Order: sequence, then C-alpha cells, then structure tokens
Amino acid sequence: MLPGLQLQFRVLSQGTALLPALTALDLEFLPDRWALNTPGAIASGVIYTLLSSIHDFAADWKQRFPQSEIALTGGVCRGVILGSPAAIPHPGNLHPLGSNPDLSGDSCL
Repeated sequence: MLPGLQLQFRVLSQGTALLPALTALDLEFLPDRWALNTPGAIASGVIYTLLSSIHDFAADWKQRFPQSEIALTGGVCRGVILGSPAAIPHPGNLHPLGSNPDLSGDSCL
C-alpha cells in the first residue's frame, strides 16, 4: 500500500507550517518536475515520487510474475487501472469499474 495523492497533499499542508493546501483535483496536467514555486514543488514531489514508486513495483512484479496483470485501486475518481506491468501507469489503461465486476469502490491513479 502507498499513500495516495490526496493523503500526501493533505498531510503536507496540515503537518508542515506555511505550506499551501493542494488537492489532486486541482491538477489538470503533470507539473514540471523541477518546479520554481512552492505549490509546483509540492505537486512535483508528490506526483513524481508516487509514479516512480508505482513504476518500481510494476517492474519488480513483471520480473517475478511475467504472465499476470496488475490492478491499481484507490484515489479520487471512479475507475481502475488494469494491464500488464509494462503498460502501467499508462492513462489508456484506465477503465470504468463497471467493466470488471470483481473490483468495486472508488479508484484511479
């Protein structure tokens, strides 16, 4: 398990003096990796660390279980990312939850 975007943004704003509150819903695009302002640096640090973690876990899974798929759940919208480890976290792998009856709840990356 990894803490998601919303939790990481909330913890930074509530647990650190003077940092602004951000939410995942405020972001329309990936932020610049090397931000030049505080909100951009928060978004960059949280998002790129999370993406790197997912990439690392998916690469290890692919090595250990090359024939299986991965499902990522949790988050701020309805959907689930399904696919081979090589394809994650590609946005084209986001499917509505209704397309897979074995998964339920709110989920997306």
